[in-house]
Amino acid sequence: MVGRSYPTVIQVAKFHGIILRKDLISSEEKEKIIRLLKEKRNGSEVVRILGRNVDVWKIAKRHNIKLKNSPVTSVEKEAILKLLNNGENFIDVAKKIGRNHLTIKKIARLHGIDLKNTC
Repeated sequence: MVGRSYPTVIQVAKFHGIILRKDLISSEEKEKIIRLLKEKRNGSEVVRILGRNVDVWKIAKRHNIKLKNSPVTSVEKEAILKLLNNGENFIDVAKKIGRNHLTIKKIARLHGIDLKNTC
């Protein structure tokens, strides 16, 4: 670590959805994720159901579960654009909407919104 306390590192990791060794998911939770992935086939929806950002995509890949993308609805897009235009951070927008931050970045870029001022 570069001059940072361990609690600070844990807090930053949790904010960015990074799973540390101490934060590994239980076998029961993993089974629930696998069951939901097989039912829903949509990683974003499973993350929303669980209420926390776990590595759903890696679990799906390990268990050969093919996921399908769900398109961003017009209602979601309007909410994303409204939040971004109000100066909201794109990562916070992703958490509020329940979408991947890269999806938020793509929508912002397509609509000419500069994310440099929102980070």
